Amino acid sequence: MESPIPIPAFDNKESAHYLRKLALSKNYQPLIEESEEDLKKHAKRLQNNPLMLRWFFENRLQGLEPSQIFRKSEDLELSATFKKQLS
Repeated sequence: MESPIPIPAFDNKESAHYLRKLALSKNYQPLIEESEEDLKKHAKRLQNNPLMLRWFFENRLQGLEPSQIFRKSEDLELSATFKKQLS
């Protein structure tokens, strides 16, 4: 069985840079034009986790606004917690 490879979190600046690079790679204007501070705020809510940042970006590409994405994330967390309590 393979061992998982840990992926360390970025710092705020790296996270914002990563989101901007993802947006540039797809020419996604709403995220390209978003302020550095807003990108850092989103990244902080995602714990600067590269995989979560990518998930956030993919949801933005689908047309979701940050508030919708974070609500979706909270719903998933609540669902997982509820399922854990049932078992």
